[in-house]
Amino acid sequence: EEFSTWIETLSEEDQKKARGYFHVITRDSNNQLTMKPYSEEYNDLLTQVSSLLQEASELTENTSLKAYLTARANSLLSNDYYDSEVKWLHLDAPIDVTFGPYEVYQDKLFNAKSSFEAFVGIRDEEETEKLKMFQSMMQELEDNLPEDKKYKNNNVKVNTPIKVIELVCTGGDVGGCQTIAFCLPNDEKVTREHGSKLVLLKNVSSAKHELIMVPISKETVCEDQVDLVNFESFFTHTLCHECCHSIGPHDLPNGKTVRNSMEECYSAIEEAKADIVGLWALQYLMDKGMISKDLEQSIYVSFMVGAIRSIRFGLDEAHGKGLAVQFNYLLTKKAFLYDENEKKFRVDFDNVKKHVQDLAGIILTLQGDGDKQGAKQLLDEHGIISENLQQCLQRLQDVPVDIAPEYPAITDIC
Repeated sequence: EEFSTWIETLSEEDQKKARGYFHVITRDSNNQLTMKPYSEEYNDLLTQVSSLLQEASELTENTSLKAYLTARANSLLSNDYYDSEVKWLHLDAPIDVTFGPYEVYQDKLFNAKSSFEAFVGIRDEEETEKLKMFQSMMQELEDNLPEDKKYKNNNVKVNTPIKVIELVCTGGDVGGCQTIAFCLPNDEKVTREHGSKLVLLKNVSSAKHELIMVPISKETVCEDQVDLVNFESFFTHTLCHECCHSIGPHDLPNGKTVRNSMEECYSAIEEAKADIVGLWALQYLMDKGMISKDLEQSIYVSFMVGAIRSIRFGLDEAHGKGLAVQFNYLLTKKAFLYDENEKKFRVDFDNVKKHVQDLAGIILTLQGDGDKQGAKQLLDEHGIISENLQQCLQRLQDVPVDIAPEYPAITDIC
């Protein structure tokens, strides 16, 4: 209430900053709310980092990497990230670097303020080349989303770069569940004008599948479907999940964004949107003959296991909450079934497609309407752990919840 009252006293430009990614909200000497740019609040740290990025830029002969590192170094001190974000989108180098304030998961109040993170990897040229088909499909997927046409974006940026990398190291806001992919930037102005970029971390995905997904499947999936769980389906859905962050509602007719309107519900609803729309998109692409139909059953079973994997992160975590909503909704609709004899789950392949599309439509409509109360109701109703699921989870005590990567390539340097 205090924030809402205070923000109404600000100019339109300052309201955008207060609700935006790169200003902290704090108190002045009179205990009144005020804001500071990150460049001022974290000046000591950012000055050091900026200097190091400038040094790094001098060590590369790659034109786009040099331009990105230089622009990023400058943006840390100016608090204007627009130019460096555009240069990141056009980065074309064997060393793939992502650095800056991005995700808002740590902001439990409004999901508004970005935390700093870093990813450094080596680009997998062969795998990257395989995924170019997806770049050209974004507008077609948007046009066919299961939502009212009033929500559709007729100008999706179709040149979304997709990169597959082998992760070398990370830093900053990368605690908690280890990401297997990301689609950035989150800044709506940049994505509206220049699109976004998708980066998949193949070695991280592979480790999670081998060490976590496979053991989970043996304890939670019925015997007649357990062999359908495979890495290709897991990795392909991860790709579609990240692509689908770029489609669906973002800017609302009232001048707000979905993020502003959903506030603390935003992260869980957005992750649920990307998951379920990603699953819908895979079916669309299979029906078009762009992905092999041989993967159809394995994609749905792998998705179910992936949901159980993420729910183990906890319902306070955006991915866990979002996937709990999807898992329980599909269970309620009998798209997922619980076998009382085996005490495990299976997919009803005759039923699942319809209800995946229905749930995608529900979430897209909530976002398009900026309906925070509807989103909260969906999260409260389905974002739970059922008794049957809890029994399965108890059998996973010896299965890791996540991996904890070590980075030997940088140990000696540090």
